[in-house]
Amino acid sequence: MLRLFVIYWFLLLGFQQAFATELSTFENKLNEAEDYLVVNPAQSIIILENLDDIDKVSPELFIRWHLINARAAVPTSQFDRLHQSVDAIFSQQQAPYFKKRITSIMSALGIWLRYAEYLDDAQLSFQCGYKYAENDRQRLTLTNSMALVAMAK
Repeated sequence: MLRLFVIYWFLLLGFQQAFATELSTFENKLNEAEDYLVVNPAQSIIILENLDDIDKVSPELFIRWHLINARAAVPTSQFDRLHQSVDAIFSQQQAPYFKKRITSIMSALGIWLRYAEYLDDAQLSFQCGYKYAENDRQRLTLTNSMALVAMAK
């Protein structure tokens, strides 16, 4: 009986280690995709597309994947991709990480709404993001986005 317990324990530890390794690989790939956002957003998309089982990761990693995807979609003019990621992010709106990243999420939503010519809604989305902005960089980005909407009206 003790022998079975020891074998079971080692198997359990092995599975946990394999899962932890797989998870850290997933996170490393997200970090890599994030690093490429400024210099080569198309490469970010390639990295993200090669990650498997996005629906099986934690809500935090799921939201992170979609935020990076949304950020890469804008400079590559892939607005359908942006819309799909924003929609997926809102499916996790009860997650604590959603609330933590609300400024980025509202900015991404506003960009898609502006692209789709829902200008009043885009303005509201940017204003909401501005309300929760945590630093001057976010406020400047959102101010710029609101100015683009005002110019389009």
